[in-house]
Formats: sequence, C-alpha cells, structure tokens
Amino acid sequence: MSTMDILTGRKILEIVKSPFNGTITVVRELAWGTNIQVGGLPQSGGLAKTIWQKSLRSVKGMRSEIKTVLVLGFAGGGISEICRKYWPDSKVYGVDIDPAMVEMGRKYLGWESNEVRVWIDDASKFVNSLIQKGVPSGKVAEGSMATKTKVPKTYDLVCVDMYVGSTIPKQFDTVEFAKKVKKLIKPDGIAVFNRLYGSHDTGHAEKFKEKLDTVFPRVKIVYPDANIMFLCER
Repeated sequence: MSTMDILTGRKILEIVKSPFNGTITVVRELAWGTNIQVGGLPQSGGLAKTIWQKSLRSVKGMRSEIKTVLVLGFAGGGISEICRKYWPDSKVYGVDIDPAMVEMGRKYLGWESNEVRVWIDDASKFVNSLIQKGVPSGKVAEGSMATKTKVPKTYDLVCVDMYVGSTIPKQFDTVEFAKKVKKLIKPDGIAVFNRLYGSHDTGHAEKFKEKLDTVFPRVKIVYPDANIMFLCER
C-alpha cells in the first residue's frame, strides 16, 4: 500500500527488502518523478537519471554513434532509457546482482520497453566470463528482450555504476577491475565511471581518478550535481 506525505508531495509506492541492497524504496516525488532509493539515495530515476543524462550528453558530443552499450550496475534501468534516447538504434545490455532492484525497475520505470537484455549476476563474475569465455554468465531477468543474436564481447560504451546505497564494493574500486572494463570497450569506445563527489567523497573519488589514469590514456571529467563522472577513452 502506498503512503503519501501531503506537505512534500512524496508518495511511497512500494518498499521491498533485499539481501543485497537492504531496504529498497520506490518513491514518487513532485520534483523528481518516480525513482528507486536505497538509504535515501536514488539508484534509478530522479536525480540519478539527471546525473547520467548530463554525463551521456557529454559522451554523445564525443561519439555521435553508439551501437552497443553495456551497463554494469543496471539497477532499475534508468541508464538504458537515456541511451535509447540519445542513440535510438543502440543495443543495450545490463547486469545487476539484485533481482529485487531490477524487478522494481521493470515494474515502475518500465525498462523492458527499451528493448534491453539484462542478466542477474555479480558484475565481477559476468565481466570475467565475457572476457574469458566470450559469453555472459548469470540468469536472464524477466522482461528482457528475447534475442538469438550473440552477445558482443566488446562495446562502444560501458557504463559503470556499482553503488550499493552510498558504497562501492571494494572489488570494483581497483586498477584490476578498470583494466577488465578497458578490455570490454572497442578501440574507439568509452567507459563511464560514476562516483559520488560530496564533502565526504572527494578524496576517494580523486584517488580513483589516479587509478584510472594508470589504465586509460585519456580521462575526461564531468561534474553533474553532487557526482563526478570519469569518461575514459582507450
């Protein structure tokens, strides 16, 4: 049952428990529309959508044509909507460890209308399988686009958004993982890494930039709202 805060225009549409993200709250707000939150932070929709919209607009300025996109940390599917808006003919693939998060996105944000193929799996396992075997691992999510075509081994664009609430698991904050992501992008492709950039996050984000500089020859920075986005070229 939904609850409504009359003063703020904030309506809670659903609350679910997840072993991965804890409490997931789907909210409809006057200012931000429908969005999915963990720990009070939007994971898909709302401000998260605005952040990625600004960042991918910068990518579009660098690469007018994007044919294939891989989203690591698919969450509720907000990134796929933006990709299909900027590159209507692109094929979007995604992976997320949390089936509850993906289902909330399907139910409230309608990512299946973007013709996406999504796998439920740990992104590190998924990436390793794609690099080593050329095939994805994990279970295909309900609502995914049915396709008989082979999943690409490399992509024009890889979006990396590995937050669990306000935290990024340690395995996704390493030079080793950045090197794996580099292997997944085409020679003229781009990888986009999302980091929070509030007063408590600045140092961590800057250290991550130093790691990326050892892997990618060119790293462009975009500052959308309270985040910092690293656009990495091969």
